Amino acid sequence: MSREQPTVSVVIGAYNAADTIERALTSVYAQSYPGPVEVIVVDDGSTDSTHHVVRSRFPHAEYIYQENAGHGPAKNRGIEAAIGEYVAFLDADDEWLDAKLERQVSVLARAPGAALVTCHHRMVQEGSAIAKAAPERRDGGVVEGEFRDWLLRVPHVFNGVYPSGWVVRRAVFDTVGLLVLSETDDFEFLLRLTGYGYTVLVMREPLYHYYLSSGQITSRPERKAKGIEQVMEYVRQCHPTEGAPWSRGILSPEEYAHAFRAMVRRFLPVMCAYGSWDLADQLVGEAAALRPAGLYPAKACLLRSLLAVARTAFSRGPGRSLLRIGLRVRQKIRIKSL
Repeated sequence: MSREQPTVSVVIGAYNAADTIERALTSVYAQSYPGPVEVIVVDDGSTDSTHHVVRSRFPHAEYIYQENAGHGPAKNRGIEAAIGEYVAFLDADDEWLDAKLERQVSVLARAPGAALVTCHHRMVQEGSAIAKAAPERRDGGVVEGEFRDWLLRVPHVFNGVYPSGWVVRRAVFDTVGLLVLSETDDFEFLLRLTGYGYTVLVMREPLYHYYLSSGQITSRPERKAKGIEQVMEYVRQCHPTEGAPWSRGILSPEEYAHAFRAMVRRFLPVMCAYGSWDLADQLVGEAAALRPAGLYPAKACLLRSLLAVARTAFSRGPGRSLLRIGLRVRQKIRIKSL
């Protein structure tokens, strides 16, 4: 390896990942990046054989054990131990394509004002060999912008919120701080970067596989609802006058209203599908209060909501479905009253 290239520290947080950690680490050691790579595995209190898999099959990886504290603290522990100029994250059940680090480090090195580079991904159902690509531009390319753009464009253009796609300048953490203790710490961190004036690079091509399993926040209804609540709380922190000190300059009042409504619009069918009716009712009420524009074109919103209700109706029985339809009618009235 050429020592002229900067060191990249790869941080992998693992919890009961014995079945997938080998796949993740194999993809790290297969990278074409010509510079030095430091690999740090933070075991977040696993009770399975994660320790044995890492120690026996990847002896050159630095292994750190901690009592179970969550994926955010596990990443933070890895960041603190990292010696590289860049820090890359990989979830223990995901895998990189071979050229990921090489391509991303090259892009980030040419953009001194950017805090991190991320990329698109292919989503894979665990146990399936078929990878579904996320939407991408035909011409590929790199987009530089602030994460506020993610809030103001629906559907979002970043498609790179997941940390498995990130390569971050190590010095950035010294300026903005580490990750927060939250299911959606990635979302909050990207917002914080914008608040501190950093931009984000997005490579519009899939450079890793994001695996779906039954235990993820994207797969479990109760965690999905909690994640939505947390994301919306972070959006509230961007309020021009009432938000967190670092975030008050991110959005103008008009942009904040647009962003909040857009996020509710995006999450509304998800909340209906997962039965998070109280949360949906609360957020629709908040969005409806943000005048002068309406929450969503009435026909489109009604159609998407009815689709979500129909999905719930087939799975949860007619009695509950009628109740949910009643709640949705109430929400439609509130939307149309704007």
